[in-house]
Amino acid sequence: PYTTLFPQHLTVGGGGDGSLRGEVGVVEPMGNEQIVYVTLASGSRVVAVAPPEPAVKPGEAVSIAVRSDAVHFFDAETGTRISR
Repeated sequence: PYTTLFPQHLTVGGGGDGSLRGEVGVVEPMGNEQIVYVTLASGSRVVAVAPPEPAVKPGEAVSIAVRSDAVHFFDAETGTRISR
């Protein structure tokens, strides 16, 4: 099964540091966005929301990254959220 937790926090695109590579399996064009189902090299599957352009196609290799504004850090000992 695909992981569908918070797909709006993932970006599909040009790569860069910290991004993962994968192959597009399914694309659902929704007008103002695309829902993109990707299988990563590890075999894990993720779902991401992409802008409507450029169009993403099944079989295409893409990079997946977590948007930095969606990342939260917590202290391992206290569980307190660490401010940016």
